[in-house]
Amino acid sequence: MRSEPSSAETVSGAGPRSVPADPPGLVLTHGEPHPGNTMRTGGGWLLIDWDTALLAAPERDL
Repeated sequence: MRSEPSSAETVSGAGPRSVPADPPGLVLTHGEPHPGNTMRTGGGWLLIDWDTALLAAPERDL
């Protein structure tokens, strides 16, 4: 059992990936924040459909 992926796995995306704990300037972004990806609940509005989520600059969701 290996504890860390090889560099080939990390680059190709075939194995686990890691990111810095606090990447400078990057935040979790949705990628498609528009009214079709919102849902009103009893607790307020939710942003749904997170299949394009990435760590990116906040401007990605403007």
